[in-house]
Formats: sequence, C-alpha cells, structure tokens
Amino acid sequence: MQIGGALRAMPTFEERRVASGDGTTIATTAVGPSDAQSILFIHGWSQSQHAWQSLMNGSLAERYRLVSMDMRGHGKSDRPEALESYQDGKLWGEDVAAVIAAYGLVKPILVGWSYGGYVISDYLRHFGESNLGGILFVGAITQRGTEKTKRYRSQASAALFKAATMPGTGNMETMRAFLRLCTYEPLPDAKLDDLIAENLLVSRFVRGALFQRPPIDNDDVLAGLTIPVTVVHGAEDQIVLPASAEDHAAVIPGTTLRIYPRVGHMPFEEAPAAFEADLRALADSVESRRAASR
Repeated sequence: MQIGGALRAMPTFEERRVASGDGTTIATTAVGPSDAQSILFIHGWSQSQHAWQSLMNGSLAERYRLVSMDMRGHGKSDRPEALESYQDGKLWGEDVAAVIAAYGLVKPILVGWSYGGYVISDYLRHFGESNLGGILFVGAITQRGTEKTKRYRSQASAALFKAATMPGTGNMETMRAFLRLCTYEPLPDAKLDDLIAENLLVSRFVRGALFQRPPIDNDDVLAGLTIPVTVVHGAEDQIVLPASAEDHAAVIPGTTLRIYPRVGHMPFEEAPAAFEADLRALADSVESRRAASR
C-alpha cells in the first residue's frame, strides 16, 4: 500500500524449526537483512512468539535481523511430556544457543520478556556472554524461590498463576483475566482475543512445570556481565513488580534502567515508540562496540 510516499515492500518472513540439545524442536521466525545486527526475542510464560508480532512487522526489520522463537512447550514448538524437560536450566540455554547457531547470528541482542529473563540467564550460566552483543530485559524476572522474589509478585498475579495451572478452573476466563492484568490500559478486543488464543495453546502441565523449577538465583551471573544491558519495566506492572527491574539495575554493572509511566507488563505493546527507541539505542551501542573492536 502507498499512502503519500514511496511504496514500502512487504517484509519476507522465514520460518524454521530448530533442533535443540535434547531433540526438542523450537519454532522460529526471522525477518530483516541477514547481515544486519541481529535481535532475538524470547517471550514469557504461557505466551508465544506472536507477542512480538507488531515489532516483527514494523520498521525495525528494515535495519535489523529480527528473530523470534517459541519457548519449548509453547506456540508451535515441541511439547515434551516429561517434567524434567522443563527443570534443567541447561536445556533452556541450549534452546537459545541452537537458534543462534541455526541462523548464524553474530553478537545478537537477546530480548527477554517476563519468564524470558530466566531463559536468558540460563543461557548466560551455561554458555557465557562471549557470543552476545547485548541484553534487553523487559518486565523480566531472574529469581525464583529466593527472599528477593517476595517483592516481585502481586497477590492478584499469584492467584491467577495458581488458577492457570490447576484443573477444574475456567481456562479461558483465567487467561483472559491474566492478560487483562498485563496492561495498564485495556488492550483492544481483537488483540486480547489473539493473545488468549495463543495462551490456550499452552497446556496446564507446561504452565505448571515452568513454576516447578528449583530455586533460582542468577545474581552471580548477572553481576559479571560486561556487555550492554538495558532494563525496561512498566511502572504499573502487576505481573512482575518494578522491584525486579530495580534489583537488576543494582546488580548488573552499567545497566540502563527505563521505567515507563502508565505502563503495565507489556511495554512493547503499551509504549511501542519508547520501547523501539530504547531497543535502537541498545543496538547502536552494540554496533559501536563491535566497530571499535575491529
């Protein structure tokens, strides 16, 4: 379509299934120039790569190589039936490593939303930071079962997480309530319905398995980071409270902390212009570091 300007070509998407270390296949999508700075998007609990649709379809793809992935058990990725498939942090790290290798991503930026913070931390613990360009944590959490995590959860979100993993409760009604809690202002009905549909693809077993991992404390890994890190969080987030972002900024050296007012758990949907600007700033920083090291 052309409206008052040059015709903009429709982006070309590539879909690929990537085999991880234990044989689980991960569904992925890529768009943008293959030789450009790459950005790998990792969604949250009970979501899918569909969460990043607006970004993947937008102007970022004109300059960057954008790749999104469905976490194991989510979206179109394989759904292992053994609890152990979701307990081992190395498996989660291998999923990310497999996607990076499959696309030949050079110094990618990892963007982790919510539970995606755990997944990025799993990658860092088992593979280190040497192959990465930077990290963007979005409404992210990296601690589980520690004293700190008591400050990160609201009573409302805790009740919904429990309901979403228990039999005998209204699945659609629970996920609708969860997604409504994700934003400060209500999402458009069409967008809400799309996200509910994606959430319903995830079984109660998988939802529960993600919260049955042993206690996790990734501060030791995060404190050693030397690559650029940006932390974005909504001031009104009721899924992962802003205390998580504040702790990340205190632990990770040189972190850029951005708290968005009147925004909940989905900054990329609720404040897309600000989110894209912060992502571009991080990408510029990564590209500058790469140029300086040549």
